[in-house]
Amino acid sequence: MRPRRRATLSGMSFSSIGVVGSGPLGCAIAIAIARTEVSVLLVRAMRGDAALAARRIESRLRYFLDAGEITEDELERAREGIRIVDDLALLAPCDLVIESVPGDDLARRAVLATLERRLSPGAVLASNSAPEDLSAIAEVLRRRDQFVGLRFFASPLSERAGARTSLPSASVVELGLLVETAPGVAAACKAFARSLGTTTIEHSTGVAHVGYREFLSGEAAASSSA
Repeated sequence: MRPRRRATLSGMSFSSIGVVGSGPLGCAIAIAIARTEVSVLLVRAMRGDAALAARRIESRLRYFLDAGEITEDELERAREGIRIVDDLALLAPCDLVIESVPGDDLARRAVLATLERRLSPGAVLASNSAPEDLSAIAEVLRRRDQFVGLRFFASPLSERAGARTSLPSASVVELGLLVETAPGVAAACKAFARSLGTTTIEHSTGVAHVGYREFLSGEAAASSSA
């Protein structure tokens, strides 16, 4: 097997990344990371068909192949870079873990509290949640300086333009930062999001920002004037 790349970002090194939640979006995030040749541990957060996540990943990779976005070799490398498991304890060596589970803030708080206890002291924990929800769900965390929001969207603007898009192509990532988020963590996660080929919108709690809807309105206006 070909050695996986070690992504060094703003002084932080992400050699192993975990994604918790094997739904459609969780699988798409795992694929986006694996395509950059960084290893991904995809953890099923709920009981169910263990083969479903594998089928989702294979289907999406085949979609990219048919669309001409990846080659057969790239498909194989991405497939090899994703390991699907159902044991949260296996996340301990990960440098970055992204939570992407369904449910309300209460459910996410429970998941994040459980994850934090299982991660190494230097690991970064992220949630695929709306920036305005981060402060509330982070109340259960002890290391809020190592917590961010990484919320992924597929761009509907590109779809309206007729392009065949899905994550990670033509996608937007909202990077949500708490007041407590360490500057190095913020810089590393911003660089990480950009490494996926996304447009990154940064949010900070307590600071006025451009929202996702406003961003799309500006993108649409720029396209119409082009």
